[in-house]
Amino acid sequence: MNRSTLRRVFTLFSIPLMALLILTACGGDDEEVSEAGQDVATRIPNVEGAPALTPFVEGGTPAGGEGAASPVGAASPAPNAAPAAASSIEIIGFDIGWTFDGQSTTPGNPITVTAAPGTTISLPNEGASLHNFSVDAFGISVDMPTGETVQAQIPADAAQGEYEFYCNVPGHKQAGMVGTLVIDPNAAAPAGGEGAASPAGATSAAAAPAEAAAAEVAAVDLDGFDIGWSFDGQSTTPGNPITLTVAPGTTVNLVNSGAALHNFAVDALGIDVDMPVGETVQAQIPADAAPGAYEFYCTVPGHKQAGMVGTLVIQ
Repeated sequence: MNRSTLRRVFTLFSIPLMALLILTACGGDDEEVSEAGQDVATRIPNVEGAPALTPFVEGGTPAGGEGAASPVGAASPAPNAAPAAASSIEIIGFDIGWTFDGQSTTPGNPITVTAAPGTTISLPNEGASLHNFSVDAFGISVDMPTGETVQAQIPADAAQGEYEFYCNVPGHKQAGMVGTLVIDPNAAAPAGGEGAASPAGATSAAAAPAEAAAAEVAAVDLDGFDIGWSFDGQSTTPGNPITLTVAPGTTVNLVNSGAALHNFAVDALGIDVDMPVGETVQAQIPADAAPGAYEFYCTVPGHKQAGMVGTLVIQ
């Protein structure tokens, strides 16, 4: 067989052999292609008890990784508990008395306040005159300006026991601004005390008496007619004076409904106010007026003798 014939025989046999090799190689690649035509990573058989593999999402965050939403209903870590607030209570000063946890003082009827050592006492003055909160045994003396709220601190080392507290403004203690402070290491702030939330539109039990008292003493009306005084259903006649009861700091509205000039005078308090015909003027009871009974009258000649006289009671 010559050289040319051998070359043709080799070519005929080599072409099918090459095709067979190529087909074999392509068949192996097909086994690594999914039905969707996407590349598939080498499969690792699941092992019983092993954690599930986390799939990777192209362009996103691995499921359950940082920034992933927590499963519905999963509990978030509990926040650290807030430290307990320092103990505090509130004692309201009104005209004229103290209010605490639903109790209100009246002359001869003190109230009792129970607190732990170190307690902060909030002291709103809802009255019309200056007040003061004093506990001599602890060296406490705190002035309470009208319309303001100040604080007093019970010493942290205060011994258990009972102590008197009072207002040191002249006459106020005698008028009822006195109470008993009980120091008890186990005491807690009263329900509805300072910082406690009140129902919408509700007035705290402690504040209600003080607000009512403040409203009562804000102002009173005294009418001067011809010839006498009229107050709260009472009217003077010769030999029959009336009684006008007010608190220190009260404003007295003086209405002259008569046909002649009148005057309102309280010598002991330095009050002397003219009342022109048909007008209403004011007289102010001093905020530091001591409790007691005082005479008031009209200074116009002959009017006092005709019955324009009465008793002013400060309490």
